[in-house]
Amino acid sequence: WEVLQHMRLMDATRSAATAVVIGAAGDLLMQIFQRQQVAVDLQDPLDTARTARLAAYRMFHAPFIDAAWRLLDTRIRIGGVRGVFAKVLADQTLLMPPSLFTFFLSQGVMEGLSVEQSLARAVDSLVPTATVCLPYWGCVHMLTFSVVRSSMRIAWASTAAVGWNAYMSLQNQRAVARERACTTPSCEPTGATRAADGIGPTEPGLFVACEREGSHKRR
Repeated sequence: WEVLQHMRLMDATRSAATAVVIGAAGDLLMQIFQRQQVAVDLQDPLDTARTARLAAYRMFHAPFIDAAWRLLDTRIRIGGVRGVFAKVLADQTLLMPPSLFTFFLSQGVMEGLSVEQSLARAVDSLVPTATVCLPYWGCVHMLTFSVVRSSMRIAWASTAAVGWNAYMSLQNQRAVARERACTTPSCEPTGATRAADGIGPTEPGLFVACEREGSHKRR
């Protein structure tokens, strides 16, 4: 039993370290790419705080996901393509929603928001982000559960997550911008408003709905 516990601890440590290293490196590379796209002064320092928040989330999230995938292997014994589809479906229905929710919640808390504000951000961002997550990770996990060895899944998923992490960080920064745009106490972004700001596949612009003013502003 002690040997088994040691092996599980080693697996969790390896998963966390792999996810942190690849996730942090990927985020820094994506920041450089994003700065070039928007013509930001390259002499300005990178947002290492953003990278640290992402790495902290990945450090705790990766071992949980690795253990959950191993559990799916033991519970879903259907062979062939049907088995792969079943695992992808289980991942996207059971693991994806809480993963997205905890991402936005954790980022808000680490940014200094109150728990209530962080929960509001998580609730507001969940469904629009999931509409992008489902097709992307559905395709990635067709390989995760078919040709990738179980010991390499976290490394594979972390590599595939480089672009996804950049997208998630971008959505989180947009959520920050929307929250800052509400300068009055009663001015709160609505769900439709935030979805319109690019959390979904389209990016028509930023709307801020102010209840007290009873109007929509476009920035």
